[in-house]
Amino acid sequence: MVKTVADASLQARMHQYHIVGRAAPTQKNPVPKIYRMRLFAKNAVLAKSRFWYFMKKMNKAKKSGGELLAINELFDPKPNKVNNYGIWLRYESRTNTHNMYKEYRDVTINGAVGQMYMEMAGRHRAHPNTIQIINTAVLKDSECKRAHVTEMHGEGLKYPVIRKVPMVAKKYRTTFKATRPNTFVTEQPCSERPESVAGVNASGSLLGSTKQIRGHRAPGCMAKCAAFHPLSCRRTAESNRCNGVDNRLRTHNMYKEYRDVTINGAVGQMYMEMAGRHRAHPNTIQIINTATLKDSECKRAHVTEMHGEGLKYPVIRKVPMAAKKYRTTFKAKRPNTFVH
Repeated sequence: MVKTVADASLQARMHQYHIVGRAAPTQKNPVPKIYRMRLFAKNAVLAKSRFWYFMKKMNKAKKSGGELLAINELFDPKPNKVNNYGIWLRYESRTNTHNMYKEYRDVTINGAVGQMYMEMAGRHRAHPNTIQIINTAVLKDSECKRAHVTEMHGEGLKYPVIRKVPMVAKKYRTTFKATRPNTFVTEQPCSERPESVAGVNASGSLLGSTKQIRGHRAPGCMAKCAAFHPLSCRRTAESNRCNGVDNRLRTHNMYKEYRDVTINGAVGQMYMEMAGRHRAHPNTIQIINTATLKDSECKRAHVTEMHGEGLKYPVIRKVPMAAKKYRTTFKAKRPNTFVH
């Protein structure tokens, strides 16, 4: 049995705590008032620090002059069910204090609060310490107001199929396998794939709705490819073929051609060109499909000019080699390769 370690980035970063505390009893006030708070923090240490932050504002009770009665972490009763969450918050910008109302869809309240923190940091440059959550609630579909939440409602909601993985024949199904099962499709060549597929990026995630992709079929492709996988179509013949790359930059579709010995080199050229010509950030580029092209299929001039059997390259500079009797392992002076 192979042990699997969970990726930290896939785990909930925010936790919900229920903290009860009060100021320390004194002769003047032997029975101080007890306060309880529901706080969100990355760990219990930050949650306690947040508790004393609010206690100091409300009744001038500090950590050194107070005591905690209880601290418990709260969990959602149904973490596998998607809910609509409403969050009321207050945050301090560089100019003023603002009140906000946000809506998110998630399986837990911790995930919704994590989305809120990331959105506030990206859209409003709000530091986590300046954000104060006033209230959270689970909303019905009829109570939601934000468009990005209401568009996910409805019984007839459908999602495009990204990649179909064939099931193992019934006679070969067993409880245990000597080797790890392979879910990568290798039986459907490029010429048999459908023309209308859903766009996916290099990691295999969904780009959007199903759309027509031009040039999806790779004529003469010798390799059998995984259906709908953008980086799986590669030729195993000559290494100086052209690599056609379709990429989608937000609302713009583009078609690029490059010459390289590997598909990785061609994609690297594409990223550098998009950054230089279009100021495109790598995170905004989504590769729809790649294909290895024949010389007759190439369209771009900077690629077609490199075709032909009688292609010659100009000699840029000839540097004379030193005579054999003057060649040594070490030199007193740095060798001069400049031709006078």
